[in-house]
Amino acid sequence: MRLLTPSEGTGRLTARGASGEPGCHLLGTTRARDEMGATVKLRTSSVPRVGALGTAGALLILLTGVATAGTASAVAVDQGPEIKSKICHATDADSNPYNLIPPDKSGQLNGHSGHTGPVWNDSLKDSHTQWGDIIPPFDYEGGSYPGLNWDAAGKAWWGNDCNEPPALGLTVEKTNDADGDHAFTDDETADTAGAAVDFTVVITNTSDVPVKVDSLTDAVGADPVSFTCDTPVENTVLDPDESVTCNFTVAAYTPADGASKVNTATATGHQAQTEGSPDNPYNSVSATDSNTVSTDVPAVVTEGSPDLSIAKTGPADAVPGDTLTWHLTVHNDGDAASEGATVTDALPTGVTFVSAGGTGWNCTGTTSISCSLTTTLDAGADAALTVVGTLSDTYDSETVSNTAVVGPTDDTPDDNTATAVTDVTLPQEPTQGGGGTTTDTGGTTTATDGGGSTFTGGGGTLAFTGARTDFLASVAAGMLLLGMALLVAGRRRTAEG
Repeated sequence: MRLLTPSEGTGRLTARGASGEPGCHLLGTTRARDEMGATVKLRTSSVPRVGALGTAGALLILLTGVATAGTASAVAVDQGPEIKSKICHATDADSNPYNLIPPDKSGQLNGHSGHTGPVWNDSLKDSHTQWGDIIPPFDYEGGSYPGLNWDAAGKAWWGNDCNEPPALGLTVEKTNDADGDHAFTDDETADTAGAAVDFTVVITNTSDVPVKVDSLTDAVGADPVSFTCDTPVENTVLDPDESVTCNFTVAAYTPADGASKVNTATATGHQAQTEGSPDNPYNSVSATDSNTVSTDVPAVVTEGSPDLSIAKTGPADAVPGDTLTWHLTVHNDGDAASEGATVTDALPTGVTFVSAGGTGWNCTGTTSISCSLTTTLDAGADAALTVVGTLSDTYDSETVSNTAVVGPTDDTPDDNTATAVTDVTLPQEPTQGGGGTTTDTGGTTTATDGGGSTFTGGGGTLAFTGARTDFLASVAAGMLLLGMALLVAGRRRTAEG
């Protein structure tokens, strides 16, 4: 190594070579460069003169920081990559708190390790507090060095090439779609326990420099949740205000009925490399966001069912030849609507079909009538229809009975049938009687038979009154009586004459 003139400071640095050049003088110099352009830092509390130590002696001072006639210390560079380590050397300026230098490890151990003090912040200068160097830990022959100011703040400076690290910011927004409506929110409720849930996590860089995403994790309390993003987000470099989205599904996630789960997503990242700064894993950032999934299983509601019944009325009395009108009413006694109904009415013998129908009904047939309800019959509602027929003139029964049936059948079939009975008055037939009587009053004879028929005779004329029952028998009886009356009359005239 050949030491050149100082690049900073007001002193000078010279060295005596093997050919008798002047000795090395350290006169308050703080920085020098060698012929390769490497920087040499010098610290001294006095200004000794290095005598005839030669180049080797000067180099020894630079490497060990020990001078024969003073307390000077120095650090040399370009001692080989295997023994060098980058450090942040403290200055005395707020505008440039640290300089990046790569001294060898022996120089750090014997020189810079004594440059203690906190990591720089903008309050130290005003409080007259000297900040210290930032040195990473390392091993050397015979031992190891724990480092200096090797905490989170120091690492961030060291990782940014000893420049002040930029502030980093991330946000995480996590939502879920537990209710399955495809609208993701922070708090959703599922209607089934043990169901899968879709999640979305959006990571946004809110800092002024690029950030590389290192990890994305999820947990319920202390229990990690396993998931896989549809598109990986790790190692994604986000420019300022840029976002990346992770969509994933967790199977069998929803909790038990009435319970809730709060899960938390955590994203981590670090300062990404740019043209003016290195990739700095020590300047890191993290953010979290939580959301809730609950389960509310709806009560099991037994589905209702319709229950149809039918009522039927008709005329109380009729005579042959009358028109008969029957009124039918279908009622839904159930707790659910009936999708239609069917009424079947078989007309009794002796009745001729006239018409059938009602609002919402479609009827077919003339002997056996079938009427279908074309509308829904709500629970508690009625549907009325009318059937009309004519009773035959020759109908000879004392009653006429008409039965209707409504369907479909249900759990209460007894009320699915209704019958209306009508009394029929028939015309009376003449009947033959006995035990008649005869009355003679002044030439007029009246004969009455036992059936109530009366015959009156006089002047050769026989009048018939009464019901026409067994006509021939009555005439014969009347003539017999008349003959008897004439015989009696003839005897009276004979006796008088």
